[in-house]
Amino acid sequence: MSGWIWALWGLLRARGRGAVAVGLVVADTAGSEDLREADLTGAELPGVNLAGANLPGATLSGANLRNVNLADADLTGATLIHADLLQANLFRANLTGANLTGGDLRLADLRLADLRRANLAGADLLEANLFRANLAGADLLEANLFRANLTGARLTGVTLRGADLTGVTLTDANLRVADLTGVTLRGANLAGVEWNEQTRWPDAAWAERMSRTSDMLPDGRFRVRV
Repeated sequence: MSGWIWALWGLLRARGRGAVAVGLVVADTAGSEDLREADLTGAELPGVNLAGANLPGATLSGANLRNVNLADADLTGATLIHADLLQANLFRANLTGANLTGGDLRLADLRLADLRRANLAGADLLEANLFRANLAGADLLEANLFRANLTGARLTGVTLRGADLTGVTLTDANLRVADLTGVTLRGANLAGVEWNEQTRWPDAAWAERMSRTSDMLPDGRFRVRV
């Protein structure tokens, strides 16, 4: 798969990677899909097919990525501050260490995505699908996760302080060492959730409720009864 041609309604300023902007079309003249560290700030890319794209360290802040296909893409360490990813396909994408602060990820498909240590502070993840996503160590401070699907998600060490998890599905999720201080959990499904003594619940009432509805496992972890 070489020599991809992408409609990019914006200016690509690649850093020494051989990409050339020609009108509304960008072709990678280097004969590869390598766009690492490419500067796509504010680019208009709605609906573009970037499945499997190699974009580590790329800058896509403020970009229009609505309905874009980034399945299996490598966005390790990418900067997507305030990017518009409404209904984007990020299935199995690698977003390790990516900065998605204030991003619009409503209805995004993030199933099996790798979001370890990603910054999602203030991001809008309304009804996003994060089935079995790995969010270990991620920052979700004051993020909107209203009715998001986090079934089987790994949320160890995640910061969720002040986030809205109203109606969220957390079935079988791992919340060990997670910080849920001040989180809204109204209507959340917590069946099968694993947690430990280092997990910080929204308040004392929630901590008592979780202790009452969970069983202790042999290794000291707790699991919410189904």
